[in-house]
Amino acid sequence: MLLLISLTGHAQSVIDSLSLQLESSTERSEKIDLLQDLAWEYTHSNIDSSKLYAERALILAESVSDQDEMANSRAIMAIIHDIEGDIEAAAGLFLEVARYYEDQKNLIELSTTYNNLGIMFFEDEDFDQAYRYLSKSLELEKVVGDSLGIAASLVNLASIEHKRGAFTEASTKLKIAKSLVIDEDEMHWIRLAVYNEIGAHLTYLDQYDSSLQYLRQVLPLYLKAEDLLGALTAMVGIVEAETALGQYQDAISNLKRGEALLKRYPDLTQKKKLMGAAAMLYAKTDRYDKAFEYQRNFQMVSDSLLTLGRIKSVNALEKKFQSELKESEIARLEVAQQTSANQRNILLAIAIVLVTAAIFLYVLLSQRSRSNALIKRSLSEKELLLKEIHHRVKNNLQVISSLLRLQSRYIEDKAAQNAVHESQNRVKSMALIHENLYQEDNLIGVQAAAYINNLTEVLKSSFGVDEDKVKVESNIASLVIDIDTIIPLGLILNELITNAFKHAFPGEVVGIVRLELKEIDEKLELVVADTGVGKSLQKDPSNSFGMMMIESLAAKLEAIVDYQFDAGTRVALSINNYKLV
Repeated sequence: MLLLISLTGHAQSVIDSLSLQLESSTERSEKIDLLQDLAWEYTHSNIDSSKLYAERALILAESVSDQDEMANSRAIMAIIHDIEGDIEAAAGLFLEVARYYEDQKNLIELSTTYNNLGIMFFEDEDFDQAYRYLSKSLELEKVVGDSLGIAASLVNLASIEHKRGAFTEASTKLKIAKSLVIDEDEMHWIRLAVYNEIGAHLTYLDQYDSSLQYLRQVLPLYLKAEDLLGALTAMVGIVEAETALGQYQDAISNLKRGEALLKRYPDLTQKKKLMGAAAMLYAKTDRYDKAFEYQRNFQMVSDSLLTLGRIKSVNALEKKFQSELKESEIARLEVAQQTSANQRNILLAIAIVLVTAAIFLYVLLSQRSRSNALIKRSLSEKELLLKEIHHRVKNNLQVISSLLRLQSRYIEDKAAQNAVHESQNRVKSMALIHENLYQEDNLIGVQAAAYINNLTEVLKSSFGVDEDKVKVESNIASLVIDIDTIIPLGLILNELITNAFKHAFPGEVVGIVRLELKEIDEKLELVVADTGVGKSLQKDPSNSFGMMMIESLAAKLEAIVDYQFDAGTRVALSINNYKLV
């Protein structure tokens, strides 16, 4: 179990608590800390929200020239890039942060940065680079005399030793780590991680009784701390150990507990491990129908992880995806023939499961059922491909947005700079759509409320909107909108919200921006209104392109546009050409 600073998987209650604190906070330094904490918590559940809070933290830190908080926010952004698969961007930010801490002679934060670099390379399966940076982190922890930091670094290095098959070296490192944390509070997260890794290590050595002692000790403590990711890793190890010891009823009971945890914290890596453990459990109890079901789930999660795997370029992703898709199909057809001596009981059990399941299906299922199975498999593959297409489009749009941001740094003309900035926001509005599509089960429609709220937050951060001065009120119906409708609708919203943030509240003017979207009498009604100075979009030359875009997109949607400038600005669209999913 690798330790990325103190990032763990907490329940939604932690996020809700932090959000409430943020709403009531008035101190800038406290707000920065809360924004960073929210960015941490969202890294496992909603990467867009994580990025949004990290960007807001960085903007706020820059506004007060707090160099330490700027470095911390950039480190969080690096981790987000790492999760998204952009290793180059993540490494660049981490090294930038490392140089800052070197200049400041801040050995503790420098050690943390090296630790995160090591974990990034570990997850990218570059174990040599990972070992190098984690070793540098360990040496710095020794210099500052941080015993808990030393223990954390040793746990991470032991994880690499396990990957290399160097179990003796791993055992030595874990023995030292245990001696450093044994007197710590039993709830301390590093102590829990050390004991959890020892449990996993003993499983590697087939010492299942000893492994269970450690894992059963840490599981209730993880649950008490609401560290659901830690609890899941321990639960997977417990199911594997109990299965190996023939404690099948206990294993089945803990499997159900693990599945309940996955509903609260859907981590794909741990789900894959739990599905694999479940397949082995039911194969050993001769329940081949259940074993086949879990093996199929294991394969589906494996495919999902493959499509979310780290990539270095779009072309490399395409080649990798096509190759892995073909290999996955071959594996499903030929898995019964792929057993070998070094795979021992696991693949042998899978082969038995597949052969038995094939006979079972042949006897009980009709030709129509077999045809339906083939159709379902084909649809599943097409769905996987469609998700990957949306993911790739989103990544391409993010590259375009980044290029626009870089270009704007070298433009001195203010009007041109503003035009590039607005174009960047238009690209982001489309990227958000494809982000939502590949993350949802529905691949042709977008949840309007979630999308509009995310778009609003992105624009607030982009324009540095003071939330104490400008409030946003949303009344968005629960609608799932077809992609051909949501793209022009999102661009229109981007222009109207941008206009409100830029022009409605100059100086010290305060007010409200209201957003409404609902279906009335077979028409989609969109309203964007503000209580600002009432500046007309039509009379603003700087917004002429935006106006042309709104009119053009409105025509595509067969929408009637109504402008009012009496008390602020109110723009209403009555849309006739739309599709809900």
